[in-house]
Amino acid sequence: MKLSRAKRRERQHMNVLLGVMTIALPSKDDPLSLTDSYVPSATWRYFHLAGLRHGVKVIFFYPEDVDFEKERVHAWSCTSRDAKSGWKRRDYRFPDVVYENVALQSLRRTGALDVKRRFANLGIPTFNPALFQKSTMSSILKRNPEIADHLPKTVTVHRVEDILALLSKTKCVYLKPVRGSGGKGVIELSVNRRVVRVRAQRFFNNQPVDRTFPLEKLVEFLNRLICSERYIAQEGLKLLTREGRKIDFRFQLNRDETGEWQLVAIRPKLGPIGSVVSNLHSGGIEGDFDEIVDWAANEGYSFPDEDDLIHLAIETAKEFTRYRPNLSHIGIDIAVDVNGRFFVLDVNPRPGRNILTRPMIAASVDCITGFAKYLYKKSRKKSRPH
Repeated sequence: MKLSRAKRRERQHMNVLLGVMTIALPSKDDPLSLTDSYVPSATWRYFHLAGLRHGVKVIFFYPEDVDFEKERVHAWSCTSRDAKSGWKRRDYRFPDVVYENVALQSLRRTGALDVKRRFANLGIPTFNPALFQKSTMSSILKRNPEIADHLPKTVTVHRVEDILALLSKTKCVYLKPVRGSGGKGVIELSVNRRVVRVRAQRFFNNQPVDRTFPLEKLVEFLNRLICSERYIAQEGLKLLTREGRKIDFRFQLNRDETGEWQLVAIRPKLGPIGSVVSNLHSGGIEGDFDEIVDWAANEGYSFPDEDDLIHLAIETAKEFTRYRPNLSHIGIDIAVDVNGRFFVLDVNPRPGRNILTRPMIAASVDCITGFAKYLYKKSRKKSRPH
């Protein structure tokens, strides 16, 4: 299926139209869609304001709002300059670029995955792709020597022996579900004399667990575990810990209107007291980067140079861009140990905005909107006859 000549002409004589596919705004069946007083939350207002700055018209639609026969989309948009009024639903032509903003677990249920593919088949750039399972991401990063030096020892678990071998070397191992997020299902194994302590913050039914096993009973436990879930096993690190809270740092990176990666924010995460993980979903709290650096210095800890941390985060993002050219933003979790060494702990292809302040969210949204314009220009160059 190709766009008609009339539709192509219509696209060429209008500003860039960015379609944000999301289920965060009211659906067309919601009574709010019929009122003139509805105003969405700040994130969506930031998109409209960013569009005004970049010369991009931003519309918001559900997967079900797309009519591929009529080549129209029934979408929310805003007509005001301050985004505090003028929000209405109406029909639009197909967008020039589509930003898919539907949670991964909802892609199939909502039909978003099919809509995304059909837009791509029409030659309309789509972005915010999924990445890979944790085991694949680890393998990719190991191939880059510059990044590999900053990775904890990590193995893909095929057998219980894989876990035990790493545990015998490091005395502390973290098991992470290959499809996990938010700290759910992460398990800490730590050797204490002839027994192994097993802890998790969000285990079965999201409940914490703290048990001790002799080795033979641990093997039984691990066998049951890996039969129901796929894991990677990662070396446990002696991370900076403040008042019983483990610390790591979320580096929020976005590509902008140039297509280059930019640092949007560094946000420390401090886990619950005594917790295995630092994720906010598990009860962690946000911190301030400069304040944490000052605290580390006062406590006598070595702390890496900020530019070195940023460089590692950007190089990590660039590595994945080779496999996902339309990757637009990413969250890199970097941890610092008690000796000042720093490691990439995790990669979040769709980082949550809950950890960011409003100015950080606005900066990220501005980059996303600029990147949409970059993709549009890039697609136009490809479509021009040589």
